[in-house]
Amino acid sequence: MRKRAIPLFAAVLLTACGGGGLSGTYADTEGLMSLEFTSSSKVRFTTPSDSRTVPYKLKGQALTLGNGDGGSGELILTLRPDRQSIEGPLGIILTQQHP
Repeated sequence: MRKRAIPLFAAVLLTACGGGGLSGTYADTEGLMSLEFTSSSKVRFTTPSDSRTVPYKLKGQALTLGNGDGGSGELILTLRPDRQSIEGPLGIILTQQHP
């Protein structure tokens, strides 16, 4: 019984924590901002003036991007329930790009 309980508990915990993170590229229609999820904890954040790989955390629908240079600034975005789009600052919508 205990051997069954541990994998079940792990699956529930991963689901509750949003396990697996995000993947793929999300971009706005004007080409002003894009996010390319490169691993379960890193994202390539690109704007017309900058491009850097930063850490990210996903908790529920709150997507928090670190600033990548050790500072304390963070950018908080909202993952929409369909997981196909992300809402950024000033109402910018990033949609998942498909090859």
